[in-house]
Amino acid sequence: MSPVDSQESPADPQDPNETTGARKRPHYLPALSFLALNRAVEPLDRAFDLMGVFLVGSCLTRPNFRDVDVRCILGDAEFDRLFSGSPRDDALWSLLCEGISAYLERATGLSIDFQIQRMSDANAMHHGPRNALQGAASQQYPGEVPSWIRTRRLSREGT
Repeated sequence: MSPVDSQESPADPQDPNETTGARKRPHYLPALSFLALNRAVEPLDRAFDLMGVFLVGSCLTRPNFRDVDVRCILGDAEFDRLFSGSPRDDALWSLLCEGISAYLERATGLSIDFQIQRMSDANAMHHGPRNALQGAASQQYPGEVPSWIRTRRLSREGT
């Protein structure tokens, strides 16, 4: 049984947060899969001049999510430099998104829908919650970085 299959149980009627619809968790990923995903997105921070890598979609709001939506958001100028025209018609964009999806799936055991998005498009299309993953966004917001990563970074930086 995959981690996603184990999450597809109905809401617990004894849990008041589940029955009232109140959001009690930042996401519904299994802990080890979330940790693996955080580790797996680290190379994206080094590969792209990105604004951040984010967890979005149904895994943030319900335990019976179908797949895990991960978005890498680039500044508009950087996105336009890398990709020509509409992302859906750009072969490099498609290849990168499919290849990184496959890499993240293998690293986490989760069904991953990965996309690279232009910042202005992402902000216009997405109005739901976003959780920053290990990438550049968590470097700007240290509270979102697990303490063991903060400690490792500080020891490497010599501070």
